[in-house]
Order: sequence, then C-alpha cells, then structure tokens
Amino acid sequence: MKIVILSEKPSITRIIAPVIAQKWAGHDVIVLHTMGIGAYQYRLPRGLKWTSYPLVEQPQLLIHRPGHQYMPYRVAPCQGATKGRWVAAPEVEPISTLKAADKIVFACDSDHTGVMGFFITLSGALGEDAALERREAIVLRSLDEESIRSVFENMAIYPDDLQEFFHYGQAKRYFDHNFNLNSLSILGKTLSSSGIDSSQHALSKYGLQALYFIRRNPGLTDGALIEKLHHWTGTGKYPNDNHAVMLGSPMSTVTIVKQLLDMGAIQQQGRKIHLSPLGDHLIQNLHPDCEDPDLPFRLNAWCEAGLDASRQAIDRYLVRFFGKQKRLLDRK
Repeated sequence: MKIVILSEKPSITRIIAPVIAQKWAGHDVIVLHTMGIGAYQYRLPRGLKWTSYPLVEQPQLLIHRPGHQYMPYRVAPCQGATKGRWVAAPEVEPISTLKAADKIVFACDSDHTGVMGFFITLSGALGEDAALERREAIVLRSLDEESIRSVFENMAIYPDDLQEFFHYGQAKRYFDHNFNLNSLSILGKTLSSSGIDSSQHALSKYGLQALYFIRRNPGLTDGALIEKLHHWTGTGKYPNDNHAVMLGSPMSTVTIVKQLLDMGAIQQQGRKIHLSPLGDHLIQNLHPDCEDPDLPFRLNAWCEAGLDASRQAIDRYLVRFFGKQKRLLDRK
C-alpha cells in the first residue's frame, strides 16, 4: 500500500519516523512537508488594471516542487533494528504522489496553520471534496516517545477532531490573501510615491500598524519594541489579559521590525528605534484610517467565528480600507 503522510516540517518527521516505520511496516511510506510545497503561499492575479482595485477573491493555491530544506522522505524500517530510518527522496513529485496514494495521513501541527496547510495541499492536488474527506490524523501533544506511541495507537480523525482550527484557518487565509492582493498594488504605489522601492519591499498588515506604533512610541529599544508587539493592547477596547492576541506571531514580530528597517521606514540609533524621515513621509501619504491598532483583535474575532459567518465583514473592511487609500492616491 502506498501511504503519504503530510507533515509540516522535517524536524517533526525525524522524531516520528521510527513509529511510522513500525506502524506501516512493509508499506511504501512517503512524507511530504506542507511548508516546502507552497501550502502557505498565495497565487496572486497578474495584469489587473488600477481600476480593478480594491477587490476580494477566493485564494488560489500555489504548489511547487520542494527545495532541499523541505525534501520529501521515504520512511522504512532499519534491517535488524526496531527503529525506523528516513531517507531523502528528491525524485518525489508532490501532486502525482498524492494522486497515487492509497492512504493519506494528517501529521501537521494541530493549529490553524497546520490544518489549513493540509487542506490547501490536498485541495490543490486532489480537489476540495477530497481535501474534506475523513482521514487518520497524527495529532501530537508532546514529543516524548511514550506520548508519540500513544497517539499512533489512538489516531484522531481529520477534519472532525480539528474543526476549530479548520474554520479559524479558512478565515485567516481569506483575509491575508486579499490584504496582500490589494496591498501589493495600492500600498505598493504608496511606497513608491514615498521614495521606497516597492519592487523590493512590501508593507504587511501588521508592519503597517507597527510603523504607526513606533511613531507614537519613539525611542524604544529593539527588545522593548518586540515585547510591546507580543503584548499588544491596541486601543484598549478589546481585553487581552492572557496575551493571546499579538501583532504577529512570536517569530514574525522580529521579521516585521527587520522589514521596516530594511525599507528605511524606521532607523536605529544605538539600540533605540525611531521613525525615519522616509517613514514619516510614508505615513503622510497614508489615509488616516489606515491606522487600526485593533486589527489583530478584529481578525481574531472573524477567524474564531469562521469564514462563512465573517466573509461579509471581512469584505467590507478590506474594500473600505483600500478604497480610502486608493482614492487618496488618485487625488494626489
């Protein structure tokens, strides 16, 4: 039997490979990594006229052959040993491998990113109906050997046991795709008019809000700034006592600050960060309503409600947000 396991990253594959080899001994087992085949990338339309914006659309998948970092693996038992081994399989092509599989198993992270990575990958390869079929799921709670073996003995079911993450991820992907789609054109033109090369730099949803925050809070050290982004308070309208809502993820906040530094919108004096003259010029070219410190809370609420319930609110927000900025550019 040909078995394909969709994991998120090789580091997890290496840990669970011995148990995979024992559970499916004698079968051809391939592990694909969703991070390496485009499950978290967006296919944006090309050639649209300026008059087409702002717009919203259903996100399109971009699947490609993985690079070396996320190489597929074959998992097989070691001869004369109880442990399994994993062997890089660069010849494996993701879509044809998924189409030829007799069984496909979920082994991504049990969060909205992992669940959507699995769904998007299967949608691109097999169609959305197949991506919604019930399948065995390896849902890891801990990485010690006893816990891993227990998970394999009591497999969860995708998507039944992961519905909360599925609905959250659908809404977030929809928002992010359409924000990026409009941002590349409308905020890209704003960057260019402010003296920033939009072919090299882009302004993300949270990068924009971080820029406003730095203007209002000059002189924070880089560490203090990252801490503020992690413990985001917005306007104070939304409670965030357990810091569940941040301006980005723990990893992306560092990237947000670096991107603003690289584009020259902020500058570092010693360890303290300030808005640069270029960044001040950029803000002058933005509509005042582009400042929305409560966006992380709005987005979290939309995601928790799910896409079906939130689509109209998301559409209204994006069309209004980018419509105001586009009209401002048109007047200039």
